[in-house]
Amino acid sequence: MSGVVVLGGRNLGGAILDRFLADGWTAAGVSLTEGTARETRARGARAYTCDIRDPTALAAVLDRARVELVDLTVVVNAVSLARARPAEGFHGGSLAEARDDALQWWTVPVLEAGFSFLREGARALQAGGNGGVLIQVTNHSARRPAAGHGLWSAAHAGLRAMTHAAAQELRPQGIRAAVLVVDAPLDSPATDEGRWQERVPRLERVDQAAVAEAVRFLADQDPRAVTYELVVTPTGRPWQP
Repeated sequence: MSGVVVLGGRNLGGAILDRFLADGWTAAGVSLTEGTARETRARGARAYTCDIRDPTALAAVLDRARVELVDLTVVVNAVSLARARPAEGFHGGSLAEARDDALQWWTVPVLEAGFSFLREGARALQAGGNGGVLIQVTNHSARRPAAGHGLWSAAHAGLRAMTHAAAQELRPQGIRAAVLVVDAPLDSPATDEGRWQERVPRLERVDQAAVAEAVRFLADQDPRAVTYELVVTPTGRPWQP
């Protein structure tokens, strides 16, 4: 029986946990609050709490997971760190009008979380000695820089770049690092994005269950035909090569 750890236990993270649990995997969710941890346990998964931007704390959690899940082979980062502030565009807004601390606010937390996930996830799989897969979920800003999205795009383009580098470093060890780009707004309740998602037509948004299915696809591919980046684009949104 294989084990999966999902960083993020609510919304998208919860949908990913449900998908793996349905296939009989042992699963655990990592969240910041005990409230989300209770929701994770209610799904039938183990629950751990820590700030994933803290590599030491995340390392301790993954060490526990390696023991308690028996065969940890997949680690997924599905955490969203968007934190819009009053009178500021959701994705950082115009660069010319940005606050002095805008770069720090919009980019650093995302990159810290990505670094912690890739480093500690790789070390956990290396310690297991059986290979495995690291899956970094990112969004359309990683591929589609747009007006008002410059800071957010910088964060997620950096996240994508780090994951691609890790893929090359870890491949000889039998560990695959893959990027899953959700190339559209995500239908996700109780998030800041909900303020503007409602204005986006349904066929231009991505369903959480579809993203969870894509994660599941990446988790255990045949080693003779593997994917290092998968882009999920709804049919109502123009495709960008």
